[in-house]
Amino acid sequence: MDADGTQITDIARDEPKGAAPEEDPKAEYDASLQKRLQVINVVAFVVCMIITFSADKITGTTLGQMGREYGRTPKIAVAGWALGIWVLIYILIITLIVYQALPNKNAESRNNELIYRQIKYVLAVNLILNGLWLVLTRINSSFGLAISTLDIIFMDVTCIYMMMKSTRAKLDMFQIIVMRVMFTLYAGWVNAATIINITNFLASVGMKDPSAGLNESTWAVIILYVALAIYIVAAFMERNPLFGALYLYVLIAIRAKQTAYPDIQSNSLIAMIILIVALIGITGLSVHEKMNGKATKGLFY
Repeated sequence: MDADGTQITDIARDEPKGAAPEEDPKAEYDASLQKRLQVINVVAFVVCMIITFSADKITGTTLGQMGREYGRTPKIAVAGWALGIWVLIYILIITLIVYQALPNKNAESRNNELIYRQIKYVLAVNLILNGLWLVLTRINSSFGLAISTLDIIFMDVTCIYMMMKSTRAKLDMFQIIVMRVMFTLYAGWVNAATIINITNFLASVGMKDPSAGLNESTWAVIILYVALAIYIVAAFMERNPLFGALYLYVLIAIRAKQTAYPDIQSNSLIAMIILIVALIGITGLSVHEKMNGKATKGLFY
């Protein structure tokens, strides 16, 4: 008791001396989850690569043979060089897989919240879907194309989900490249592949037959503009011009491939001009919001 009669509480008496601090169950759970995800992501990537490089042997059919055996000449198809973007995407994925597998002490600036608590199992699921798609799309039947279409749709959804998470997270420059840029390139390209897959499926079930109401050329032009609208709206809503730029890349590749189809040539050129104008506007808006502290998401966030 002090001089004025106020009782002093001896807190130390209420706590045993030398008592160990209580462990945080949440921290323990997060550490366990992180280690589990690090292993799962590595395994999923290895499985994806094994399936990817074994797809021809597993099915006995290459993509080129599939098209010839079907007798299909889809109006929406890209030049072979366009597939080279997979090299860049896989290099970035490999970098991310290695980076996420590092212990915390070797990656102090890593956004663990984004990788292990937001993206969580989605990356592993996406990688497995990626590998399976290359097998399913080689099954020479409408059923095979239907299953591969469902697969790539789910793959596209997971890509977009990861992209959206990365464009709303605070990242350093390295993580911007291996996550935000990579997920954007991945989502943009897989989105285009999804559209092409759907087009091939529709052609396989008779949509290329004029008796279906519209000929294949008309369907192809409609799909080009629907895809254009999707890319522009998504790029604007996400403040991510790089996502929209992927469709520009696809349109260039389509024009390079389909030189025999004047309707595809002319309409893809029109779509390119519209897209370029839209991307300039979206980029300007994104930079303006960034400079004025109003950005809440996007490529430049």
